[in-house]
Amino acid sequence: MVRTQILIDERHHRFLIQEARSKKISISEVVRNLIDEKQKELSEAQAKGAMEMIKGAVSGPAESIHHDEVLYR
Repeated sequence: MVRTQILIDERHHRFLIQEARSKKISISEVVRNLIDEKQKELSEAQAKGAMEMIKGAVSGPAESIHHDEVLYR
């Protein structure tokens, strides 16, 4: 792990303290968990976006059924 230092406003600090106390973990662990959650959320959004792009690339089943005709026009 890498030690780092950040400045946050009091509202964020209170939130971190409350989360740490309620879960009986350190503030550092709360921050790591929040970062992990955000990374997972972003990865899922990127994967979903990629799937939407793939879906848009194929116009329908005709291309897969008659692929020789499409490829060798």
